[in-house]
Amino acid sequence: MRLFLSCLLLLCVSSCTQHHNKKPEAISQKTTIAKTKFIPLNQLNPSFLFIAAQDALSTGDSVKAIRFLRVLVEKDPTAIQPRLQLTELLLHHNAAKEALSHIEKLLSMNLNHSQIDSLQQLQIRTLMLLQQHSEAIVKAKLFLTKKPKNLGIRSTLVRLYMETNQFPLAMNTVTRGLKLTNNPKLRLLEVRMFMVQKKYKKAKSSLRKLQKQQPKDPIVPILGSEIAELSQNNVQAEQILRNFIQKNSHSIAAHHALAKLLIRQKKLDEAISLYQTLQTKHGNNPAIATAIGLIYMQSEHFPQAEQQFKKSLKQQDNSSTRFYLAMALEGQQKIESAKKIYQQFSQQENFYAKAQLRLANLSFDQKRFTDSATTLLNLSQQRPMLSEPYYLLFNIRSIQKKYQQYIDESQAIIEKKKDLNLLFNRAIAFEKLKQQKKMELSLRAILQQDPNNTETLNFLAYSFAERGIRLDEAEALIKKALQKKPQDGYYLDSLAWVYYQQKEYAKALDKQQKAVKIINDDPVMLEHLGDILIQLKQDQEARKAWQKAIELKHEKPQEIQKKIKRSRD
Repeated sequence: MRLFLSCLLLLCVSSCTQHHNKKPEAISQKTTIAKTKFIPLNQLNPSFLFIAAQDALSTGDSVKAIRFLRVLVEKDPTAIQPRLQLTELLLHHNAAKEALSHIEKLLSMNLNHSQIDSLQQLQIRTLMLLQQHSEAIVKAKLFLTKKPKNLGIRSTLVRLYMETNQFPLAMNTVTRGLKLTNNPKLRLLEVRMFMVQKKYKKAKSSLRKLQKQQPKDPIVPILGSEIAELSQNNVQAEQILRNFIQKNSHSIAAHHALAKLLIRQKKLDEAISLYQTLQTKHGNNPAIATAIGLIYMQSEHFPQAEQQFKKSLKQQDNSSTRFYLAMALEGQQKIESAKKIYQQFSQQENFYAKAQLRLANLSFDQKRFTDSATTLLNLSQQRPMLSEPYYLLFNIRSIQKKYQQYIDESQAIIEKKKDLNLLFNRAIAFEKLKQQKKMELSLRAILQQDPNNTETLNFLAYSFAERGIRLDEAEALIKKALQKKPQDGYYLDSLAWVYYQQKEYAKALDKQQKAVKIINDDPVMLEHLGDILIQLKQDQEARKAWQKAIELKHEKPQEIQKKIKRSRD
């Protein structure tokens, strides 16, 4: 049966059974005929499709299993177990939207209470994954009316409120949960919420309550240290962890936290020494070797990092450590060795997507843009909710001047999730295509999620200034960006250009001179300086600025030469 299934659909069951009663000549002839026969999946029996899916899973081919199960549930919409299995596989492959449709179908079937509860929880988490926060919140609240003590959904609802900046509702959800059950996990969530809101005194108070419940749990000193560090008290942050380690010398978690703190303080040698001490206590712990390797990576000591990662992998295979090993090899310019490791990752491994992104980056660095784009687009098909492939793809299409192609390629992902980087890249592409309305819509979508996004504020303001439209709004936008980054030369250039368009040339000159002082090698900014100076009758200084713009490889040197010539006529 296994041989038959691996051949998939070239032969049917009946022809296989008939072959056993034939003479050798007949077998040969019949097999030759059968090899040309192809049976479409939708003509196969559901039982066979289910067996074929299990066979595919047993060989690690979940993509093939998904294909069989999709046909099966289409042929038999009432099949519960196959649909459940298909849903699980789709979620594993980041096909959350399709998985959600199957969850909704299952919920309409005749299931027991336990199955319904599990599916409803899965539905809420899938909605959250798809960033359908409003619907997820409604369903989570409804679920808690029936199961108020369900910690998983209560925690999910808190995260949903926090992701949508509804902190009072999040805190109220935690408080109500703690009244029902004084669960340490809820208390921990309360501490983290106070920390996110920078309410450190309340966080400490909540942490003391957690300590009474779990006096030996390393999470208490770890969070206490984090609060001290966030309060700008690094000495106390370090001492909290050292005090705990002194009494609990075998706590790997506390050692990890202290090492990370030391790394953030740039005390890399101390961090390595700490891990080496821990290594003597725990023997050949692969996690410790990996941690030491990462510190060496951070300090760009790649050979030492490679040695530690190999030591870790000898003790235990781990996908993350293999990935770090490849990066250490990259750091030593051992590109082919790194590529071999990246290429060996299977689709089922956690670091598969990161490995594919590294392969795409390596192709990009070698100017093999077509290979890089192919890798990225294949990854986007395998991981439909992953945004990262489109970041590098934008660089490729920009080099190729294929902006419309990038818009088309990124359309599907932008409909699934409003990723800020994707929206910004698409805005640039729309701007290059002179599609100003679509550019503005993309930028507005970013500001709707992040009103203080300075790059977006500057982009939108400058686009108005360049066209000489909505100058009051442009001025307000760029001033808002400058409140966050007052010494950003590009933002000052944008404000100067707003003033230029408003014919306030003295104010424009003041801002432009500051901008050029900060960034003195940008040809467009020097062109702007010349344009402002000429309006103030400072012709000679204007020509100097324009000439320097040409020397710095301005994209349109002929236009600058015309300005210089006109200023002399």
